[in-house]
Amino acid sequence: MAHSCENIHIVLLAASLCTSFASFREGQLYTKLLENYEPLERPVANSSEPVDVKMGLVLQQIVSVVSFRGR
Repeated sequence: MAHSCENIHIVLLAASLCTSFASFREGQLYTKLLENYEPLERPVANSSEPVDVKMGLVLQQIVSVVSFRGR
């Protein structure tokens, strides 16, 4: 049992290190991509054209399911 706890600690430590390195690289990429970003420009060839904005929704986790079947 002690060995499995040690293994879990090692895995969690490794995962946290990978996450921190990924966050650093993500920040670098974000900075590089937005280096010359002009917030007043619109992403269309003709500025009088409307811009279509699409949004989505993703269910990340189901916390609880209540079933009323069989009442």
